[in-house]
Amino acid sequence: MQTGAQAYARVAQTTAAPRDVEAQVLLKAAYGLQSVIDSGASDAAKAHEAMRFNMKVWTVLCTAATDAKNPLPMDVKANVGSLGVFIMNHTMTQIAAPILNVERLKILVKINRDVAAGLRGSASDEAQSAQPAA
Repeated sequence: MQTGAQAYARVAQTTAAPRDVEAQVLLKAAYGLQSVIDSGASDAAKAHEAMRFNMKVWTVLCTAATDAKNPLPMDVKANVGSLGVFIMNHTMTQIAAPILNVERLKILVKINRDVAAGLRGSASDEAQSAQPAA
């Protein structure tokens, strides 16, 4: 049996705009990293799990954004690809480090939140321009 929250989540996933879904996933990754920071980065397993999730998110975003069939302008594709390389290098450095650097984690959280905000802003701008004038 499915709960109301599960049903709502399923409908939200199938009806949300792709940019909103991307923003939600980025915010989920940011939340995971932020919870590591808030706990004092004391749980290495939790930190590694959050960082691996962040890498998966960015791998998917970069793969989709830089795909030859993606209609994004080349400069946007290049920027997303460069940001993705930075994120992955930054994250791998953290995973390999014997002691987590909270400031480096904060950078990842900020980037995820900023990109999510940009996606949501872009998505709402498109939705407003699609609305018929009153």
